[in-house]
Amino acid sequence: MTQLDDFKKLGFDITWKLISFGYISNSVFSNELMIDDIMDYAVNLYENESTNKLLLDLIVLEKDDSQNIFNAIQKLSDKERTDDSLEYKKWEILFVWKKAWFTDQNYMDFLLDLSDLWTKLGCPKNFPRVIQGINNDMNPEDYYSLQNYHTVIQEMKQWIIHEKNMVNSFSADMPE
Repeated sequence: MTQLDDFKKLGFDITWKLISFGYISNSVFSNELMIDDIMDYAVNLYENESTNKLLLDLIVLEKDDSQNIFNAIQKLSDKERTDDSLEYKKWEILFVWKKAWFTDQNYMDFLLDLSDLWTKLGCPKNFPRVIQGINNDMNPEDYYSLQNYHTVIQEMKQWIIHEKNMVNSFSADMPE
């Protein structure tokens, strides 16, 4: 399964802006997408949109031609009517979703790693109180407890659902 499949699993449309954030960008998500996955996606799209010259320009490139691949993705991205902040938000949601639903860590390691994740994401607006001492007055003993772990997981899942619904409602309002 690829990162792009994970976005689909979350019910998100795949856009070239989303791909550009995960390929080569100045975002924290740079290099999260594999070139093989991007090229497979492009080939599948081309099979359905064989008149898109920009798509053809991308799929004929050698996989090690990262600069021209980046340029082609940027051109495709520029043609879309997508909101950068919504596409970026999709990445935030994906990272938190993977953390909240697919953890196999013990609760202490999970809570420590979660603080790193939120810090990496820049503590997005309205993120749940999941870092000890930020937006909460919990002492370390209470914060790094099994009970709090369960609370944090629930808050993260609620945050994901809320943010996902917000992204999908704004995406539906975007003009074609």
